[in-house]
Amino acid sequence: MKKLFLLFSVLCFTFIGTVSAFAGSNGYGVRAGYGSNPDQFVVGGQALLGEFMKIARFAPSIDYGTGDNVSTFAFNADILMLLKPPNSSFAFYAAAGPTLTYWDAEHGGSDTEIGATITAGLRLPMKNTGFYNLEARFGIGDIPDLRILFGIMFGGK
Repeated sequence: MKKLFLLFSVLCFTFIGTVSAFAGSNGYGVRAGYGSNPDQFVVGGQALLGEFMKIARFAPSIDYGTGDNVSTFAFNADILMLLKPPNSSFAFYAAAGPTLTYWDAEHGGSDTEIGATITAGLRLPMKNTGFYNLEARFGIGDIPDLRILFGIMFGGK
């Protein structure tokens, strides 16, 4: 199972690098927060890559959660749509996409599950270098039910 996890990680980063080479105004960042079912502290990395029809972006992310006697690795492949009110510096966003989660129990046993995630978030400007984001991720299927994350993005305007 660890070989599958390693292979999937390498493929994700290869895909992210390929998309990055062709897309403008990419952004990368870190995030942390709380996860529910299982109850966990979550840290991860996020990216904004590419643009589809000027209304959506590819937003992959990787999260690691620890707590509740289990560790989780979640690989998210979201499509994000930004909803910016006129004459405002902040923006709302919505995203959805597939999620692959690797579960590793502290007392032995591991599992890999595929589900979907629906996300709602708020984006606040950070000078001219990026932005802050606060999001709630709702899991569908055998993946974590809820994750509330605060992130810092560099670039991605």
